[in-house]
Amino acid sequence: MSLLSLPRLLGLLGLTGLVLTPAVAAAPRAAGPATMVQLTKSAACTESVALDLAGAREIDARLRLWRLEPALAASAVPALRARHALVFGQKERQRSELV
Repeated sequence: MSLLSLPRLLGLLGLTGLVLTPAVAAAPRAAGPATMVQLTKSAACTESVALDLAGAREIDARLRLWRLEPALAASAVPALRARHALVFGQKERQRSELV
């Protein structure tokens, strides 16, 4: 394969497939804070497509920062970590935690 390695392509298809399944679409919204993630430089192109399709919100393209709702983060963060696509993943802190 040229630019995409087979493991990345399979990961992209797996994450996209997970998001498009009826069980995930019909699942109730998970409670709790959203999760902020930063993608590695090498994963930014391929994983960004999957995150966008999954409903994640891009915060800063240059820094590769994304915001994932709790239900998405529960499945996407471990998958991204397994593919070595994460620099970090951290739950958002509530305003009361910052003071």
